[in-house]
Amino acid sequence: MFTPISREEEIRRAFGVKTGENRMDAARRRWRGLYEGGGLRLAAAVAGELARLTVMELKFKVEGGARAAFLNGCLDRLRAGLRQDMENAAADGCIVFRPYPNGDTLRVEAVRSDCFIPISWENGVCTEAVFVQELKKEDELFTRLEHHSLENGRYRIENAAYRSKGGGLGARCSLADADEWKDLAESVVIENVKRPLFGLFKTPIANTIDPDSPLGVSVFARAEEQIAQADELYENLLWEFRSGKRRLYVDVTAFERGADGKPRLPDTELYRAIDLGDGGLFNEWSPEFRHEALLSGLNEVLRRIEFNCSLAYGTLSEPSYVEKTAEEVRAGRQRSYCFVSELQSQLRTALTDLVYAMDVWCDVCSLAPAGKYECSFEFDDSIAADRRAEYEEKLRLTELGVMLPWELRAWYLGESEETAKAALSRAEAGA
Repeated sequence: MFTPISREEEIRRAFGVKTGENRMDAARRRWRGLYEGGGLRLAAAVAGELARLTVMELKFKVEGGARAAFLNGCLDRLRAGLRQDMENAAADGCIVFRPYPNGDTLRVEAVRSDCFIPISWENGVCTEAVFVQELKKEDELFTRLEHHSLENGRYRIENAAYRSKGGGLGARCSLADADEWKDLAESVVIENVKRPLFGLFKTPIANTIDPDSPLGVSVFARAEEQIAQADELYENLLWEFRSGKRRLYVDVTAFERGADGKPRLPDTELYRAIDLGDGGLFNEWSPEFRHEALLSGLNEVLRRIEFNCSLAYGTLSEPSYVEKTAEEVRAGRQRSYCFVSELQSQLRTALTDLVYAMDVWCDVCSLAPAGKYECSFEFDDSIAADRRAEYEEKLRLTELGVMLPWELRAWYLGESEETAKAALSRAEAGA
């Protein structure tokens, strides 16, 4: 008897991927379920807030000559959707920025982790992977596997298409069977490539699910249990309000009766008709709410989620419920700042790798004149630092000769070293 296997397992078996990756598949599906689920939507709130803090006021550009200008222009669409891409990355644990030629320009696709299968990696760098793309046409499912591999400076990209009607990967077919893929080459080899032609972002959290995997884990992976508890407490709170509504129990003789012989109530939510006998005409029922105790318990769980997800206290919880010292507030903000800084560092690496891949494609497809380029990044750090105070501190260091003027300018304006030095040289020449 054959055991049915998922499409992911079929793809992995075809490329000889370690079976340990299956644990990551299960975890990824669980995280996606929490992110898209109901209740308080805490997983979505955590992922959204960390993504917002990571890219808040981010200034990312490519500087240099004509090649740099071309690369910078190709990144406009990525910049516009980076906030949403980072939220998906925070929820899933990683995302891949993959550039590809499109006529006389380059496009960048943000590939979620469920469409990216790592195969081989060295020192945390993925050197072989498969990108999965699906197309549905009537009752058929077409799947394209784009296999990337790097070995000794030779980069190979191979495309294979499959067709299925009843689930699974199906049978191998021609790329031309799908109009969208008919112009794709089955195999491309690029020489003198130093690193993979994509940028992989992953969260800076230890992967305890599969330590050997190059994939990251969700930003709320360590708070899954608390998120479930918070949803349960919130449901209890709602039930408390639903069940605790004020009621008037009125004797049946106080109401007219309908054609069916039953009492006609003016408000079915407020009134209940019962036979009180000698107990009088009506009795009022107004239960005491336990909402303060429930809210307090919920708030404590929210604080635990904040801690486990490296968020500052008060991001999800209600600060007024817990007395906190100034030191606790500072420590919470510092914890959040450190984690966001690590996320920004990972994003900087991924985008730098992306631009390198775009530069390679420019050479392969002759899309722009050859030339050097530099990537510059400026992230907002206002969650932990007063920018004005930091500027004054750096200015003082510059006056003392500890910092160089170009370093101050590069930090303040988000320029590269080369651009800052050139601007200062022009200013000095003009003086």
